[in-house]
Amino acid sequence: MEQLAEYLGYSPTHCNRVFQKAYGISPRQYVSMIKLRKGKLLLMDPALSIEQIADQLGYRDLSQFSKQFKRWTTMSPTAYRHLSY
Repeated sequence: MEQLAEYLGYSPTHCNRVFQKAYGISPRQYVSMIKLRKGKLLLMDPALSIEQIADQLGYRDLSQFSKQFKRWTTMSPTAYRHLSY
């Protein structure tokens, strides 16, 4: 967001406010939703380990991915994977 704000000539705070007003969520929440959507799709591929999925999505480690996934879905990535088969 900082790079975008600089490019547009606005402060990051202003850009965050405009984004929030336009989309109803913060840029950070938006990115999390995109990662969650992609994570759900990747979890349907049994050839990928959950660790590989976390890495592909840019999470620091499996624990961070699992916590974020559970926060948004109320279930672990493993439980979601079992339900998707």
